[in-house]
Amino acid sequence: MLSNNVARDFLKPALGNILEVFLKLISEIDSEKLVSSLETIMTKYSDDMGPYALQIAGQLVTQY
Repeated sequence: MLSNNVARDFLKPALGNILEVFLKLISEIDSEKLVSSLETIMTKYSDDMGPYALQIAGQLVTQY
């Protein structure tokens, strides 16, 4: 879904909520697939990650 440009345009406004859900899931479930999916999201939306970078870094530091 992230490879589809139309889907990415629809998901972009909800990026903050999507990241919040991913971070919560990662804290509750130890899954490499979740981490891999988060990496994909961060790559595909790299230009839009600035506002969320501190939150993501802080969450990942506390988890690992």
